[in-house]
Amino acid sequence: MFINHNKNSDGFTLLETLVAVAIGVAVSLIMVISMSFGLKSIRASNDLERLHADSVFIANILGYWIKQARVIDSPDSATLAITLYDSTVKTFTHTGDNLELDGRRVNTEDSLVEDWEFTELANSARFSFTLRSPKSGIKFSATSTVARRN
Repeated sequence: MFINHNKNSDGFTLLETLVAVAIGVAVSLIMVISMSFGLKSIRASNDLERLHADSVFIANILGYWIKQARVIDSPDSATLAITLYDSTVKTFTHTGDNLELDGRRVNTEDSLVEDWEFTELANSARFSFTLRSPKSGIKFSATSTVARRN
């Protein structure tokens, strides 16, 4: 009887297979962790982009109405009343987490308004606010000074 002890046989040993599987699992785990960090970064970037867009929108609306103002009155820290030249009044109110214009919310659902502050200057007005993302908690602050029309 002849037994072949040829070491050059085809196929893999159990040890070689286990090493290959372990390397595959390690590479897959590294890829999953990297993608997870990447997705978190993308979400944070998207939240910040939404906050920035909301702040630009709010600043533009406030700036527009302040430029149109004949009289600006801020009876309390949460209210800004703008009387126009045709005697109509536009009222901005900071209520809870929202900024409202005549009872309608100005900010989107993607942002909460915090730290609202308004200061009337000689021929201009300064306002500042902070927006916070309800999803991630990221904050974005904005300050603007707008010259009033004479």
